[in-house]
Amino acid sequence: MTQATKNGNIVFFENDSPKAVESLKNALAKTGDAPILGLVLKVEVDPEGEDRVVNWMFAETSFIKSLALILPGKKKK
Repeated sequence: MTQATKNGNIVFFENDSPKAVESLKNALAKTGDAPILGLVLKVEVDPEGEDRVVNWMFAETSFIKSLALILPGKKKK
């Protein structure tokens, strides 16, 4: 699980892992037809310049909406 901090960063309780993608695939396979309310992904760039998922969590819609309000985003010109 995660928590949002005052500065807008997400603090994941689990350590980042190169196996995060595999665990996410397994978790999604186990959800079956259950609706997923939200998904938070932590992505880093590997040495080859490719994005890779290193952490993730399921989240309630209220958490996702809160993140949208506090996380910095690119401003449209």
